Amino acid sequence: MIVTMAVTGGGTDYEAAGLLAIFIMIPTLYLTFFCDTAAVFEDCKVFESLRRSIRAVATHAWEVLGFFIICCIFAFADLFVFAMIWEALLFEKLQPLYTYYSSPGYNETQLAEMMAPHNMIAMIGTDGMWITAAVIFASLIVLVPVLLAYKACFYRKLIGSPVAIQQTTGEYDSKGRWYKY
Repeated sequence: MIVTMAVTGGGTDYEAAGLLAIFIMIPTLYLTFFCDTAAVFEDCKVFESLRRSIRAVATHAWEVLGFFIICCIFAFADLFVFAMIWEALLFEKLQPLYTYYSSPGYNETQLAEMMAPHNMIAMIGTDGMWITAAVIFASLIVLVPVLLAYKACFYRKLIGSPVAIQQTTGEYDSKGRWYKY
């Protein structure tokens, strides 16, 4: 907003602010997406991890774009499966939607009114809200760990660092401490 106000002379132009957000935030997020992974794997500070992420993404831009496409496909598949589960669990409560959509006497405004958020919440009720929360939670329990593991593996492959192999030569002492030779 500060840049927009400085460019427009003090007035706030919301369209310009939106375009500015799109043209600044999306490339910034794209280039710095792996900064946390770089910080963890390479044990570097904040600005070094940002620099490392930008260098890796700029060098392998098409591979990273493919990574985002695969993540989006997996997220869509996960959300689709859990949406089907949600619909199956709330089938009886969502039955009025089918009757409204299948009957020819209703027009667009009546269908839009039926799909209004307050009407949907009233239709599924309190127990439907709990089911919705549980299904969203289950969906995220599946989605987040898989995407984080995929991000870590992709970053390792992207920068070409080998997987650390644990030292196998050594022994434990009587207190359980590991000594390698």
